[in-house]
Amino acid sequence: MRAIPLLALAVLLGGCTTHQAHLAVATTRQTNLDLRQVDLARVPVERYVEGTDTAVTSILILPTFDAPRLEDAVEDALERGGGDVMAYVQVETTSFWLGIGVSRIRVRGNVVELGEYTGWIEEPED
Repeated sequence: MRAIPLLALAVLLGGCTTHQAHLAVATTRQTNLDLRQVDLARVPVERYVEGTDTAVTSILILPTFDAPRLEDAVEDALERGGGDVMAYVQVETTSFWLGIGVSRIRVRGNVVELGEYTGWIEEPED
């Protein structure tokens, strides 16, 4: 009889985390990625920055038709790291249900501030 409440609690607290992807580069901003003339040793990098986006996906059994967005999680990380581009990005989702369904997308990676280096490179005149 003691197992029934524990089993009910386990069902109500069901959830999982899933690794979704590794991305070499991610950004939400219009950025020139032509880095041929950039001294990469001088570009500021903030390592191991995390960004998240969370959404309520259901209430009881009724869907809300809302979901966390990768774009918002990347933007969150860029703001936290003070940069323009994420590199070596790991993407994972976590979902759980406790009467209310909640999903979260989390990105982790290095945030690079290209700043002045993102200007368009002019072709040399002959």
